[in-house]
Amino acid sequence: MKVKIVYRYISILFISSIILINGCSGPVGEFFSVRYQNVMGYFNTYYNAKKAFDDAITELKKNPPKDLDTNYFAQYIANQSVKTKFNLVLEKASKILQFYPKSKWFDDALMMIGEIYYYQDEGELAIKKFEELIDNFPRSKHIWRAHSLYARTLYYNESYERALTYIDKIFPEATINNEDIAIELTLLKAQILYEQKQYEKSIKSLDEALIIDGDEYLLAVAAYLKGRINEVTQNYNEAKLAYSSVLNFDPDKNLEFKSKLSYARMLREVGEYQKALDYFLKMRKDEISQENLSYIDLEIARTHEKMGELETALTKYEMVDSLYKKTDASAKSFYYRGLMYEQVYDFNEAKFYYDKAKAEFPQSEITEIAQKKSEIFSKLLQYRSEILKYDSLYLNVTDTSKVKIDSNSVADTLRGLETTTDANATSIADTLLSEKIDSLEEDLLLEPIADETTDQSNLKQEITKVQTININPDSLLFLKTKNQMELATIFFLDLNLLDSAEYWFLQALSSKYRDNFAPKAYYSLIEIYKLMGYDQKADSFYNILVNEYPKSEYSQYVQKIRGENNNYIESDSEQLYEKALQSIENNKTSEAIKILRKIVLADTSSRYNIKSIYTMGWLYENILKNNDSAKFYYRILIDKYPQSLYTQEIVGKVAVAEDTSKLSQVIKLKEIVPPPPPSPKYVQTEQRDTKRTSIQQQQRDIRNRDIREEDYEEPDIEEPEIDEEEPPE
Repeated sequence: MKVKIVYRYISILFISSIILINGCSGPVGEFFSVRYQNVMGYFNTYYNAKKAFDDAITELKKNPPKDLDTNYFAQYIANQSVKTKFNLVLEKASKILQFYPKSKWFDDALMMIGEIYYYQDEGELAIKKFEELIDNFPRSKHIWRAHSLYARTLYYNESYERALTYIDKIFPEATINNEDIAIELTLLKAQILYEQKQYEKSIKSLDEALIIDGDEYLLAVAAYLKGRINEVTQNYNEAKLAYSSVLNFDPDKNLEFKSKLSYARMLREVGEYQKALDYFLKMRKDEISQENLSYIDLEIARTHEKMGELETALTKYEMVDSLYKKTDASAKSFYYRGLMYEQVYDFNEAKFYYDKAKAEFPQSEITEIAQKKSEIFSKLLQYRSEILKYDSLYLNVTDTSKVKIDSNSVADTLRGLETTTDANATSIADTLLSEKIDSLEEDLLLEPIADETTDQSNLKQEITKVQTININPDSLLFLKTKNQMELATIFFLDLNLLDSAEYWFLQALSSKYRDNFAPKAYYSLIEIYKLMGYDQKADSFYNILVNEYPKSEYSQYVQKIRGENNNYIESDSEQLYEKALQSIENNKTSEAIKILRKIVLADTSSRYNIKSIYTMGWLYENILKNNDSAKFYYRILIDKYPQSLYTQEIVGKVAVAEDTSKLSQVIKLKEIVPPPPPSPKYVQTEQRDTKRTSIQQQQRDIRNRDIREEDYEEPDIEEPEIDEEEPPE
């Protein structure tokens, strides 16, 4: 009993002496103060904070980002449970910074706070903490991880140039002090350059990483990324070597599988079909994972397709569908069949499989692509059907008769009017826009507001009082021409089928309403012939465009590009508008809207005033999902510029709730953007003709095998036969 009392007395005396010394000045006091803060900071705060942090990181890593397979630096997203744990850590780590500034746990607390901000995508806060640690604790055990995460945060913030500059600055020192971080930094540099499409520089950076004697897994990642870049640039032999070299390092099982699968795919791409097939079959024997088996079976089906064994390929694709339902592999199986039918112009079948693909496995990387493909072919089939309908109606009516067209066609008519000066177009617009919307105050442009008077149902009634309208045969020809232009644009921009695009643009130019569409058609044909290598034809259409339509936007633009329009002066509004478009492309929507609003308020006479109002409405509707604000700007457009091209686009949208056209096809001066060079599928070859015939012969069997959710009827229209023409010498 006496021993316990003595021990307790000594403990109290010791603690009291520490407190007393803690208040003293001088080296002794400082020493005991630091020791005291180390002990109390650890037991009271740091231990619990570190444990909660480790638990949160473990939970976070259980849900890796979906693009981690293709990007080592893909960003993790913290769920609510992880955020709750992070908040607890922030509270405790902040106490260390506040109450124990002299403890050795100070830099640990800084690092934890910085990492939490990093994982929670609070880039600026993360950068500040990492800078604080780097500047004040250069000898911290966390210093090189702080350097790495600092560079990563710049990457996540899309500050790519700052990130590259920082990596180049610290890389030499990293190779001496921390080789693994040096490899990570080089990988990050390669990833940034890869995303910027600077492929040669990216590969050069990876080669620098591969000679560093560091972590074998990181080196395996570098080799895999090198293979991927070569694959993207179609250097398949180099890609094959890079993928095979991954196994020379220490990849995990997932990376090992992906490398083997990619290596076999490259064998297929360089024409070693049987060798690729044998490799896939060998992998299948050794594999036990169902997910991996699904990818192997998918690649086997694709290999048979490449070999021209189409019946076998279709059977293998169906096996993937049945064995691995609702998986990424089955979604890709549907998608690849869509591509197969797209290549042989069977657009109904292509749409059917794209519809299947987009709904099969929402998390798949092809879901969004399949969705876009489905939309493209929906429009294509609609335009072809509309052309047939208007052609048939025109042939069955006399010049004095009338035919009833529904309100959707009215919207199509409005949307198709290309200029405000053409007499016929103006007369049609005057007929349809019989009632104007009540005027809006100019100062309302400052900010959209919700207003009961802008109710969509009332607006619809104001624009169109009836569901049908009488249109004469000339209007039918106009509608037919308009749909021919839409169809040609899809073939050109979306499908890169230049022969079909050429055919339909020429069809539109043969119409009596050609002047409404000619500038756009001629500009498109110029680009098509340039891509085909027919420079003489391109020049001849350029001369027609410039001579016959000198004041059109297309004519002025193409002269500007060729340096032949010395009188072309870029206005302030045009410069601002181009800046706004750049902001849109960079996903800076708020910044774009501010610029557009500035144009509207500053220059009411400019054509960019109209474009800016339209674009603000489009952004609110499609990007910000704010229908009230979108409706606000659309109503201004309808009221102030009732016969503008952009108003005609909007009236149909507001009246019958139609889908919005693509931004790049509507609001840019350079409305037709040249697609990439023609893919091999464009070239007419005996192999493609044989493939097309073979697939079409199998369609009835496929229809019997597939359970369709809906039926698609393709119009009985014959594909245009285009004579092959040799490029001029």
